[in-house]
Amino acid sequence: MEIVDSQSNASCHLNKLKGAKLIKARKDAQWTYYSLNEKTLVEYPFIKTLLDDSLKNIEGLTQDQKRLILHREKESVQC
Repeated sequence: MEIVDSQSNASCHLNKLKGAKLIKARKDAQWTYYSLNEKTLVEYPFIKTLLDDSLKNIEGLTQDQKRLILHREKESVQC
């Protein structure tokens, strides 16, 4: 897996992914949040298959996914 070595390099890659409609961006103050474009994944299911196959081999990803699920569950609980 390639590590992006600068913020401008990362921005360039993210802009290309947005241009290809693979990701979406949402601004919140000074922060930008990126997510996969679900419509594109439905339209081109082979992309999801490629991502799933590639991501399952990344060390630590399973633990990150579990932490994300727990975090989302905590956010949905409101008093």
